[in-house]
Amino acid sequence: MCEKQETEDWLVHAEEMCRYLKENLQKRCAATRTFEKGIDLSFWVECLKEALLFRSTELAATAIDLYQQNKMVSAATITRTLLETTALFNRLHESCANVVKKHKKGKCSDEIIQEFSERVGKISLASTAADATQPNIEPYEVRALISSLDTRFKTHGMAKRTYDEFCQIGHPNFRGCLDAYTKWDQEKRYMEFVQDYHHWELNAAQYHLFVFIILKHAKNLEEEMSKLLPNFAKALEEYLERKPGDDNEKDTC
Repeated sequence: MCEKQETEDWLVHAEEMCRYLKENLQKRCAATRTFEKGIDLSFWVECLKEALLFRSTELAATAIDLYQQNKMVSAATITRTLLETTALFNRLHESCANVVKKHKKGKCSDEIIQEFSERVGKISLASTAADATQPNIEPYEVRALISSLDTRFKTHGMAKRTYDEFCQIGHPNFRGCLDAYTKWDQEKRYMEFVQDYHHWELNAAQYHLFVFIILKHAKNLEEEMSKLLPNFAKALEEYLERKPGDDNEKDTC
């Protein structure tokens, strides 16, 4: 059937994209600079970028495998997590791009760098669990991150709509429980339990396509970050190496 062929094609495309991202993962990040006024944030950002990509490829490979096994509830739940990860990657890119933009305009200040440091802290160190050994940093609100992703790639709310649908499947609500595993026979008045998701065939095709779209966004973000990082490191280095108390450079990088 036509729909089935479309589904298989998008899974193939998603698998190819996932393989490409995996092949370009770095095995290590090395700090090349030290500063008297603080840690090398550009090194920290590069490490964070790679960690997000490692997480994305693991989640994507798992989701693809689950879709191939037709385990829709598990696959949709993992795809939701993949979307959250890509949205957080986008926030990292936004934060770095803002520093570079301010630097080019000569408006990089202590406040800008402090805001950036707080953003990186929320991305890398936030936790919802109380832990005396870790700083108390609240994570970003997920839907705000996904709205930013929609804005960045001009997808007109598609990511947010799909995320909300995945949430209904990921939780044991109607969509993720009775609707997923049962088929009601109105005439014979009985409930049949199913695991082949034949009544979700159209949704499956859309979900497979969405996995590919998320991975395409991740690939675009990776390429943009690779180009951005040298400029970001330069802006940060000039800020960190300013002479303390130099009034002429007080508010600029």
